[in-house]
Amino acid sequence: MDRDDLLLAYLQKRLEPNARVSFETEMAADPALAAEVEVMRATRGAMAEEVPVQTAQEGWQRLQSTLEREGQAPANLNRSPAFALLKAAAVAVFAVAVWQFAVVPQIGPAPEDGYRTVSSEVNLPSLQVTFRGDATIGDVAAILSAHEGTIVDGPGTLGVFRISFPSEAQRSSALSDLEDPSGLIESIFQD
Repeated sequence: MDRDDLLLAYLQKRLEPNARVSFETEMAADPALAAEVEVMRATRGAMAEEVPVQTAQEGWQRLQSTLEREGQAPANLNRSPAFALLKAAAVAVFAVAVWQFAVVPQIGPAPEDGYRTVSSEVNLPSLQVTFRGDATIGDVAAILSAHEGTIVDGPGTLGVFRISFPSEAQRSSALSDLEDPSGLIESIFQD
């Protein structure tokens, strides 16, 4: 048994009489050991003292009286209302900046020579075309570039695209070429 175990067994009165006498003899000869035993006894005694038990009602009353003595202080004294306003203003500035730089460019007006919405007027000669469901983008792009056509609307609910051409002559040429069975177009309508 090491010294700490021996000391604990002595304090708990678990030592046999011969071992107890031997330990007390050693304690009388060693003042450091005697002091350690006294510290352990005092600690054990302090821990053994009964702490008065409070009821829940007494605990709440004690808490309430403490709060009344200290007064009603804000939870966070280092922040003022001006700080809250500054924080709200920073959030608003950030939201406006995100809106201006991220959203507005996405919903801005379409370029003049690019894709147009359904409601926009097309001042160029155009055709309405329905492509087959298995037509690839590459095949459609090849047909359009051969006739300088540009998709300006579609697909609509029935899959109809509006294709514009730079001139009436190019539209007529495209109409006659596309009416031949190319395999990619299901139907063509003139505007």
